[in-house]
Amino acid sequence: MFDATFWVAISFIIFCLIIIYQKIPKLINNLLDNKINEIKSEIDNAKNLKTKVSNYLKNVKKNRRSPNEER
Repeated sequence: MFDATFWVAISFIIFCLIIIYQKIPKLINNLLDNKINEIKSEIDNAKNLKTKVSNYLKNVKKNRRSPNEER
């Protein structure tokens, strides 16, 4: 009566309805938001480290003795 394509389409529609009903998109969205926040935190940490290293490098260059300077 119905061919295999029809049953695949029906199965796909039922699968999509189950996913929507189980609120899986909300779960996925929460997981992605958590990962985004984690990545933002790591980026902020990297920016802070870069600033600290940059300041340290400036201090080292400032305090470094030139070759012509006497001891």
